[in-house]
Amino acid sequence: MKKRKKFLFVIVFFVLDLIILKCYSGATEILISKGESEFQASMSSAVYDALGDELLDSVKFNDIFAIYYNDNKEITFISTDSFKVNLLAKNLAQKTLKYFQNYCSKGVDVPLGAFTGLKMLSGVGKNVNIKLLNVTSVKCEFVSSFESAGINQTRQTLYLNVTPDLTVVALGKKSFSCQSMSVLVYDNLIVGKVPATYLNAQVIGKSG
Repeated sequence: MKKRKKFLFVIVFFVLDLIILKCYSGATEILISKGESEFQASMSSAVYDALGDELLDSVKFNDIFAIYYNDNKEITFISTDSFKVNLLAKNLAQKTLKYFQNYCSKGVDVPLGAFTGLKMLSGVGKNVNIKLLNVTSVKCEFVSSFESAGINQTRQTLYLNVTPDLTVVALGKKSFSCQSMSVLVYDNLIVGKVPATYLNAQVIGKSG
């Protein structure tokens, strides 16, 4: 009789242990997913705020590019002020990092149901604010491209690619994510035939 009770106790303990581990693992995955999605939703506002700050400091993209023509009014060369571009990328990376860190310090609101580890209950219950996110660095780079926009017309675009180094910490488990965001910051129509060598996208400046 005692052996039977002991055996049943071991079985119950083992089953409970499995349930707890399953809930713990499920809750960890839910929290990490929640943290990543919340951060992804905040990325655009942080990047646009940083851009707004920097552009308000009288950044003029027309001063960054210089277009040279020959006597036939054909474009022979397009130069880029690499110092200005790299400085802008550096400043944007620093300002974006501050915005990200400020957002992360506020924590993430997570429903109590998420701690059950069951996805069907992950949105149920009162919200609990917990610290899940941490951004240690941000990389910014400018990518310039040229594409035909009609006869002797070329569209020049400049995109800012922002890549934060994000860490999500949930219930002792860490998840690392580096998701990039691309923002169009300059769009210009050039009149004149652009040399074919300029028709491929290229990185013209980056932070770090």
